[in-house]
Amino acid sequence: MVPSHCRCRSLAIALAATAWMAVAAALAADEAARSFDVPAGDAGEALRQFVQQAGSEIMFLSGSLGGVTTAAVKGDYTARAALDRMVAATDLAVTQDPATGAFAITRRAPADRTVRLPPYLVTDSVPLKWRYVSLPGFEILSCGRSAETVEFVDEVYRQQAWLDEIVPPELQARQAVPTAMILFSPEVRKAISANISRLAAAKAAETNRQFAAAGLRIQAPATDPMPQIKLWDEDSTGVDVVLQDWGPGRYNDIRFSPDHVFFLLARRAPPLPAWFVAGVLGLYQTRLPQHPLQTRQFFSPVPWIAPEVTAALREDHAAPPTLLALGDLLGGPMPAASSDRDKRAWLAERGLGVAGGEGSALVLSPAQARLVLARGSEPGSPWRRDAWASQCLLFVRWALDDASYERRKSLWQFVARASVEPVTERAFADCFGLGFGGAARRLDGYLATAADRVLVLVPATPLDIPWIELRDPTEAEQARILGDWERKEFEFVRASHPEYAEAYARQANRTFTRAYDDGVRDPDFLAALGIYECTVGDDARAREVLEPAVRAGVARPRAYVELARIRYGEALGQPGGPDGRLDARQVDSVLDLLQAGRAQLPPLVAVYARAAEVWEHAAAAPSRADLLMLEEGRRYFPGDARLALAVARLRGRLEP
Repeated sequence: MVPSHCRCRSLAIALAATAWMAVAAALAADEAARSFDVPAGDAGEALRQFVQQAGSEIMFLSGSLGGVTTAAVKGDYTARAALDRMVAATDLAVTQDPATGAFAITRRAPADRTVRLPPYLVTDSVPLKWRYVSLPGFEILSCGRSAETVEFVDEVYRQQAWLDEIVPPELQARQAVPTAMILFSPEVRKAISANISRLAAAKAAETNRQFAAAGLRIQAPATDPMPQIKLWDEDSTGVDVVLQDWGPGRYNDIRFSPDHVFFLLARRAPPLPAWFVAGVLGLYQTRLPQHPLQTRQFFSPVPWIAPEVTAALREDHAAPPTLLALGDLLGGPMPAASSDRDKRAWLAERGLGVAGGEGSALVLSPAQARLVLARGSEPGSPWRRDAWASQCLLFVRWALDDASYERRKSLWQFVARASVEPVTERAFADCFGLGFGGAARRLDGYLATAADRVLVLVPATPLDIPWIELRDPTEAEQARILGDWERKEFEFVRASHPEYAEAYARQANRTFTRAYDDGVRDPDFLAALGIYECTVGDDARAREVLEPAVRAGVARPRAYVELARIRYGEALGQPGGPDGRLDARQVDSVLDLLQAGRAQLPPLVAVYARAAEVWEHAAAAPSRADLLMLEEGRRYFPGDARLALAVARLRGRLEP
């Protein structure tokens, strides 16, 4: 039985960040006059000097200040008066929270457009007290209270363990670099949480479009009680979270949001079949709240097509719907989506018009719901996509609903095969021990049960939550995590609003340079620094730090790809083979790096694309083993047309 008091807060780890343009300075409410001497100049530098002169108790959060010059302030002023003088002739505005005394310095965007950028933390003048913990798959850097940090991390790990019972790790996007989570204290919340919260609303529509394209009947929340930003690149993921004042034990209520689960499935290579992604997300949407001491997961009865159709199914088990043929469900294309307009027309053609016109919600009467239940999966029906999504959920649930765990293993084995080879009845029978017809009959019988019954999943092995013990981070750990996050922010801002990117690059550079000048030479840190240098276009500097990182065998596939790119560019500038082609030494110097990157997770399309490019410029022809490696890339990334064309051209050069 699921405790009725259990409330669920979604750990909504958003797909990508579109955030705000702001600088926030959390200041102690101190009206005493101080002596200030801040020269006019770049706003970011001027505000850092202001922070130093205002007092060491200040925490300072910053966003983009590119192009803003503040006025000089010299003399004795209160903090508020000094700030007002500094920004008087700019488009910056100062506000103060009456409850906490915190100041927020925000930049007014032009009326004709709104620019939103991710906030970033300035720690050079006011270092925060960070704590660190490493768990399988995660690294956490927190300036929050230890008790809240431990509760949050414990529950994140628990939610990942529960997800692994539905989708094993090998069917999720995996990476050699642990997901880095940066946790902010509740004291910092007022400076940034309202602005990060805007992220959820800004991203909700885009996320819903991605869900719809994947055949998912899911709506992303427009608001979230735990403000956060997720940014990622080819081989790493970072999450910036603001902890909340929820009190002891309340973090046990959080859980992964559907869009985070979608993120883990959609980024997997080779790509998972669409029916599996839709089925898992549909099932996850039915997951019920649970108490942390529970050792089982609970899922509500199966929904079918629409709420009114679900009600019709539960009322009349004697008239179950006609299911799509299993071969079509698992091996055919996802049916096209239809609009409410198409659905209204379909009902009207059958003498069951819908009340309300364009723009009104589509609500079905009992008679209409029974018609959709009976014929919604037919070819040409505008409800066929919805029926397909419902049946995907049903099939995944049926496979997981097995006390012996054998069907779960069969499902995962079949999904792994369906990711790299065409779906056939023979492959299905190899995994499940029965053909499409036999499985379809079982699915027909299971639907009536699933429509009424709560599913209880017991883990195959007891959940093993590790002991979480916080410690001080090393300088290398702190600089790597913060610098890598700031580099991701820079990449995001450069792609969306390049005019504001310089400030983000400067902040990442400060973080990395400070640690490097202190003598930090940890391979993981050097790899992160090298990737940053590649991002800002300094390949010479990047090579200096990437070479020792890869010699140490660093677990960072992008480090190998970037160094391979640099070596390849140098080889093209001075080809050692005939007719301007690369000789064997040059080819090997690049391919050895790519092979090392290939051996790490996640698979990167750049590994295979660069290898194909090298062979197209090599004096020697590729061997069959080389071509097999490139064919592996085609299987992992079937949608990459350029890679497919390159492999096709190289087949003609295959050595005898």
